[in-house]
Amino acid sequence: MNQQLESRVSERTSELVASEARMRHLAATDELTGLANRRAFWKALNQQVQLSRQLQQPLCLVMLDLDYFKVINDEHGHAAGDHALRSVSRIMQNLCENHQLIGRLGGEEFAIILPACDLNQAQVFAEAIRVAIQNQAKHPQNGKQLTVSIGVTQANAQDSSDSLSAKADKALYQAKNTGRNRSCVEIA
Repeated sequence: MNQQLESRVSERTSELVASEARMRHLAATDELTGLANRRAFWKALNQQVQLSRQLQQPLCLVMLDLDYFKVINDEHGHAAGDHALRSVSRIMQNLCENHQLIGRLGGEEFAIILPACDLNQAQVFAEAIRVAIQNQAKHPQNGKQLTVSIGVTQANAQDSSDSLSAKADKALYQAKNTGRNRSCVEIA
């Protein structure tokens, strides 16, 4: 009887551990894309900024927006918008390595943490993402190419996650304001 009880307790404990792991995953994951959600992404960015400072290694941040996303949603509905977001997410996942984290920050805005990556490498990576999306992602209704605008920056010794994000965001808006479907760099 003791053995049966111990077996049942062990079984229930395993179920609880698995359930807790599933809940932690759900709490950190964007439901639509399967990427890190905003909260999990910012937590990881804070950790990476500190780690890059401690190890004295470069750290870059890439922020990107799907161009004309509002038009897709307004003219073709949210299902078309969701399809576009999932398509762009898959392309980014295929190009990223395990140590690089992609997050969906909200709406059509994404970000990628590039640890141990300098600005030149980050620019090349951002361009590869942009070209892959332009070549592979299609509008779900009319088949037209989807494009993204991208901002790239590298952390300096004084940067916090907030200041790093502000620099990447500034570069992103430069890309949007100078014609979209391009990547721009902020070096401040």
